Amino acid sequence: MSKKLCFLISFVLVLGLVTNALAATLTWDNDLGLGDQLWNNAANWDKTGPASAPTAADTVIIDDLYTDEANGPIIQVGIDAGCGTLTMGELAWPAVEAVLTMTGGTLTSDSSITIGDDMDGNYRFDLSDGIVTVGGNFFVGYDFNTVGTVNTLNHFLVDRTDRGGTRTA
Repeated sequence: MSKKLCFLISFVLVLGLVTNALAATLTWDNDLGLGDQLWNNAANWDKTGPASAPTAADTVIIDDLYTDEANGPIIQVGIDAGCGTLTMGELAWPAVEAVLTMTGGTLTSDSSITIGDDMDGNYRFDLSDGIVTVGGNFFVGYDFNTVGTVNTLNHFLVDRTDRGGTRTA
């Protein structure tokens, strides 16, 4: 094998390891109920390691005691929210009511968005303005006995980048 090919294969393998090491799992906690509810505020996310808001590589879970309407995350004008995967409801017990509110800005998921992925939970996405872009699937009420709701003020636009098109409801 040539030296160039060996170098290229080694580079790709190392790049893959670095990319995976940079991805994190962040769980919403609104700074234990004392936060400002803004998605892009690093203090509102529980994560091991340095505090940060989610990036396009991260797994995001909204599923805790601090996710009701008074504490749930808000994406507003000027906020470009990104994540790899967004799941509302994954580990909650007892069942919670989690609310994600979007009044503007953008929400981009490179993989999927799931509104309701936990047994016996109630999960709601209130969308009054903004753009949602999903690289994969958008699930609502995905798991057994789960209530997932998407409330919209006007129209609901989901850009499915993996399908090469846009869906409007």
